Amino acid sequence: MRLVVFAHVPPPHHGQSRMVETMLHALGGDARERTTFAGTSSPTRPIECYHVDARVSRDLDDVGSARGGKLFLLLRHCLHAIWLRVRYGVSAIYYIPASSGRAAIYRDWIVMACCRPFFRQRIYHWHAVGWADWVSSARGWERWMSRTMMRRPAMSLVLGNYGRRDAEACQSQRVEVVPNGLPDPCPEFAPEVLKQRASRLTARRTAAQTKPGTSPASAPEVFRLLYLGLCYRPKGLFDAVEGVLGLNRALRGSGLKAELTVAGSFWKPEERAEFDQIVNRPEVRDEGLVKYAGFVQGKEKHALLKESDCLCIPTYYEMEGFPLVIVEALAYGLPILTTRWRMLPDVLPHGYPGLVHPHQKEELVDGLRTMMEWSDFAALRSHYLQNFTQAHFEQRLAAAILAAAG
Repeated sequence: MRLVVFAHVPPPHHGQSRMVETMLHALGGDARERTTFAGTSSPTRPIECYHVDARVSRDLDDVGSARGGKLFLLLRHCLHAIWLRVRYGVSAIYYIPASSGRAAIYRDWIVMACCRPFFRQRIYHWHAVGWADWVSSARGWERWMSRTMMRRPAMSLVLGNYGRRDAEACQSQRVEVVPNGLPDPCPEFAPEVLKQRASRLTARRTAAQTKPGTSPASAPEVFRLLYLGLCYRPKGLFDAVEGVLGLNRALRGSGLKAELTVAGSFWKPEERAEFDQIVNRPEVRDEGLVKYAGFVQGKEKHALLKESDCLCIPTYYEMEGFPLVIVEALAYGLPILTTRWRMLPDVLPHGYPGLVHPHQKEELVDGLRTMMEWSDFAALRSHYLQNFTQAHFEQRLAAAILAAAG
């Protein structure tokens, strides 16, 4: 099967662009290139990809904005896709639709108006959710335009059952669930990380039993929380900050202390200013309760995931789909505190206790205290190995795409 992949890879760095890069690796890379990607496995070779790196945003700040230069870039990408159709006889196109936001939705109309007549099959991959909600509340002419331009793809790939709503709203002829998967970021889990997590848990339990005032010279044992991702209020950034402050109030008088490291890029300057204002409060700054690490990747990111005690992502983001950071945390056996939001409960093990309702501060603090005592790190790692490895992703993706080809 020959497939035009109309989607961009990093930069900008976010979950969607990263998964496009992973997908291209899984499918063997661009067929026009003589070299193959490292780690490509043979089961996906029947699919021949031709990549259009459809980047129109310069960086994260530019994502979702309506800028004049984007239209020129988008039309050029469309012409590239049509040229691939003619030059290589590619009859199928892979596309990632927007979930909401007028600028992004209008982008979809332009791409479909240009490319739809040339490709016999369209495969949509819904990385975010909310398209059905947006269309139902849009203006009449926008609703008609969206349904006309996006209707009846040969297949929709969704990350979980929650995403079926968007696929069904555009009358997809077939819907397949393909959860995200990643190469193992923590192969040293068993010999190293598991022992480290167990040792830190023992130290916290010992510190919790220390009576106040018995050893005034000793420093409290630190419970290390991590917020990793886009620094944005709906992603739960400020709820995570309030959570660590509330947890410290609850731990006052014990031998324990909680600290939060925030890692990622800010989307809105005003939110960065608000965050800095909180961090610079004397009671927060002097105790070092909240620290900002900036955007991290590679060794820095690996160290944070390895050395932290809990990932805290209390998101209520409207377009939240399948945060890759949760999959990464599972691979590290890192306890996760997140929300009962969208498809997040489906990503975690059945009955997992680290789920809270959005905006419930007391519930958030109680959840963090539960995660402080979590001991089955191997179960989280096992959940990753059984569901979200790159091999699982490759097999499901290839099978779904080939099924679209009949």
